[in-house]
Amino acid sequence: MNQRAVHLPDDVLDEARQVALQEGTSLDTLIGVIVSDALRHRKELELMRQRATRGNPDAALAVLDNLPSLPTEEWDMPDVRPGSPSDMGRG
Repeated sequence: MNQRAVHLPDDVLDEARQVALQEGTSLDTLIGVIVSDALRHRKELELMRQRATRGNPDAALAVLDNLPSLPTEEWDMPDVRPGSPSDMGRG
């Protein structure tokens, strides 16, 4: 295993030490797990980006258009009518 010096801001290092202590692990192990998780996350995002380029929104909407219309329960879905509070941020 290779060793590298990692420079972290004091507050980040303090928080990492606290988390390592709470989890009963070493700081080195915690940082290794965090870096591994971050790298896996980046790979997953790239895979999603690649898959998104192959997507066909028109085909997906056509599938949805062909689904039977069923009554919804009050809890089933938010109110997404244009201008409703749940519509905020939708384009």
